[in-house]
Amino acid sequence: MTTANAQDLLEASCHYQFQNVREACCTFLQDNLHPANCIGMWQFAEVLACEKLQEAAKQYALQNFPDVCVENEILDLSRDHILEYLSSDKLYVTEEGTVFDTAMRWLNHDLPNRRDAVRDMLGTVRLISVHPSYLQNIVSKNALIKQCPECMQLVEHAKNHVLLQDCDSEWAGQIQMSKPRDCVGRSVLVIVGGMVKVDRKEVSTDKLIYYDPQDPKWRLLGKLPVPLLSPGVAATRNSIYITGGKAMLSRTGEEDDTVTNKASMYSLAIERWMDLADMLDARRSHGCVLLNGKVYVVGGLDQHDVVMDSAEVYDPEINQWESIMPLSRAVCAAATAACQGQLYVIGGSTMFNPIVPINLIQCFSPETGRWKYVESSLVNHIGSPAVTMDGKIYAIAGAFHNHVIVFDPDTNQVTRVANISIVRALHSAAMLDGKIYCTGGIRDVPEVADPYNSMECYDPDSNTWTAAGKLPQALFGHRCVTVFKRTKNKPRKRKKPAEKSNQAQLARNHPAHQFLQRRGTTILG
Repeated sequence: MTTANAQDLLEASCHYQFQNVREACCTFLQDNLHPANCIGMWQFAEVLACEKLQEAAKQYALQNFPDVCVENEILDLSRDHILEYLSSDKLYVTEEGTVFDTAMRWLNHDLPNRRDAVRDMLGTVRLISVHPSYLQNIVSKNALIKQCPECMQLVEHAKNHVLLQDCDSEWAGQIQMSKPRDCVGRSVLVIVGGMVKVDRKEVSTDKLIYYDPQDPKWRLLGKLPVPLLSPGVAATRNSIYITGGKAMLSRTGEEDDTVTNKASMYSLAIERWMDLADMLDARRSHGCVLLNGKVYVVGGLDQHDVVMDSAEVYDPEINQWESIMPLSRAVCAAATAACQGQLYVIGGSTMFNPIVPINLIQCFSPETGRWKYVESSLVNHIGSPAVTMDGKIYAIAGAFHNHVIVFDPDTNQVTRVANISIVRALHSAAMLDGKIYCTGGIRDVPEVADPYNSMECYDPDSNTWTAAGKLPQALFGHRCVTVFKRTKNKPRKRKKPAEKSNQAQLARNHPAHQFLQRRGTTILG
């Protein structure tokens, strides 16, 4: 078998069902993938139903995009498949501008028949990730882009975000959709704000810090616009929403004690905050959950520490809050989570001082707009975080015990799992890499107890909690979420020059094109 006959042999072996020959050909071709042949090989294998070779060629094309994009095969992709290819989160890019170059090169290869695809092709580019100078000097001045009003509007808004730092909330949804590709980062744990003790006094912190288990150090991500006590926090893959809370300092730096109705969003794509529309009600110690692309806030305490039953939802597409049906029972400091398309409020307190636990799990359906609830004697959770994992909700410890419960929405059953090692309240938790990380908290009321700087990790497979390191400082009243953090790309080893490789011979003797032409098939179409 040689590079000159391998593809003909594969076609024949598939036709005559010579399985051993077929497998040998696929292995040979897989070993000889090259930037000049992987796109055609992908389609060649797809037509012949050689799934392993097809997947190998596809992954090769995604992982070697900087070399693949300069070859001519990519110009023959169909519209649907060039969009699929360039839109992939798995596409390895060193500079996002290369994706724009490739999109324009594909359009210009057959412009009369492809001109109407300009908007869709621009949509494959993560504009927020494009280098500012490239966005300003290349993208916005491209002739095809200038001829498309919708494209120019998208580019102008991206320029406002990237160049002018104009993070107006009207376009929060655009930033939310412009997520980084997988090659430029990974999921990390983020702690938002919280309280520390300094000289026996409680002091709020405005820091956002993050933790990467693959590089276990805490690092600064950013800072809150103002320090907040008991805000609501929710996160998408690359955005963090902050709602309400008690402002410990005003925006001018003066002391404050106001429960706020302000809402903000931190974009990891541009590393900046933007103000969102104000909530309808000021609140703190409330639940805040992201569900179906919208932010829900429920319950909490008002300015006078009265427990609230009101609830509202924020739509990023229109930058607007809207009231929803009130809770069945007013609660504050409840464990809240989204699971299977529903919003769940677990436990909480019906009074602020003294706290009065409630053994309800309240459930809101966005589809019906109504609440329902179930009771369980195992629910006794105040100041507890809730984490959704594998279709179930974990409520972790609280005021003041170390019990962990699991609620299964399919059966409406509550069960106990392994206790966390110590009593915690006003702590926080989030899921990362299939495990739950629980951070900080305090054993008793802040006046008589010191907060923790410890972190524990729960493994559902073994039903065990283990120590997982330390926080930079002891902390309570904070919030914890998981986001996707960008990292700097590392140089990749490039293939040998085509004229010096065996793969190049395969590229030059590439009957896949002729085969597909005989079948009446455009490459990948």
